[in-house]
Amino acid sequence: MVDWSRPLALREWKEWGYHARPWINGVFVTNYHADALSYAEIEKLAESLLDEHGNEHPEVWIPGVQHPSLPPRPPRWSSDPAPYWSGQCELNPYLRRKLVGEPPLFWDMGKDPSTAVHGHNLIATPLLPPDRAQAATWPMTTHFFISALADDVEFKWPILIRNKHGVTVQDVLEWIYANFQEAVDCDEWATWPMYLRTIATISYDKRGERDYLKRIDYLGFHSMFRGFEHSPDGQSWYLYVGRPY
Repeated sequence: MVDWSRPLALREWKEWGYHARPWINGVFVTNYHADALSYAEIEKLAESLLDEHGNEHPEVWIPGVQHPSLPPRPPRWSSDPAPYWSGQCELNPYLRRKLVGEPPLFWDMGKDPSTAVHGHNLIATPLLPPDRAQAATWPMTTHFFISALADDVEFKWPILIRNKHGVTVQDVLEWIYANFQEAVDCDEWATWPMYLRTIATISYDKRGERDYLKRIDYLGFHSMFRGFEHSPDGQSWYLYVGRPY
């Protein structure tokens, strides 16, 4: 009997990640969506993940098939994703704001999401595909709305993340990164006070990339991901940021 009232244990978050991105025949595959195949077809499919030269081909795997080496769909994840508000959800531990100590994820939001690790950058554990495939919330939501920065409730670039199969940790990282990589146009720049222009210019110079001023420069030296908390109305998420250690 599934106790739907209690919070998810850490292992239960991981169970979904292992179900969605399992390790088959030495290759991580995407396994979340169902198709019916015979046992012989599944065995042949597993063998085709590695060719005769040892090259990996995860793209040949058909999501949702049943295989003896695959964990079953976890009981706490039996419901289909739906458009839940933040106040209706429990947030994944990787994405939670931590008041004291190191945050669960060490990630500079100006860097590609592949650079995000668990723990401090000097003593860090890489995020494997099953970690990134973990659901962002429980129950799984199809919409994840980031409405503001914690100290900037009039945030100019809110982010609405959509995934009809359920928003994942990786989805959240990718959408944040894509948002802050956008260029700041002249009209936006003209509305910024002088102190903010100075901070953004210093950030741009520090990046050393001769491209264009980006939204990430708006954050200045506070470009590190620090997790989320519910908005006061329970309909969206507030993003917390901070300085590097």
